Amino acid sequence: MRLNWRREIPLVEPGADVHVLAGGSAQFEPGHRWTVVNYDLVSRHREALAGQQWAVMIVDEAHFIKNDSVRARRTLEL
Repeated sequence: MRLNWRREIPLVEPGADVHVLAGGSAQFEPGHRWTVVNYDLVSRHREALAGQQWAVMIVDEAHFIKNDSVRARRTLEL
């Protein structure tokens, strides 16, 4: 889904600054207008992500966080 978002975001904001956080060695890079990250990496990069001020958070495939799991809590804490 991350690559779909990377492709779709510029359709609504041409020239959008999109950072896709992916892979085991990926590092969060602050300062991008758009950051796309999957639920598993939210826990790994929680401190860096929580340190950002988000205007909007798109929760794609929200069924992954609808229960009281660690994944749900980590995502909703941001």
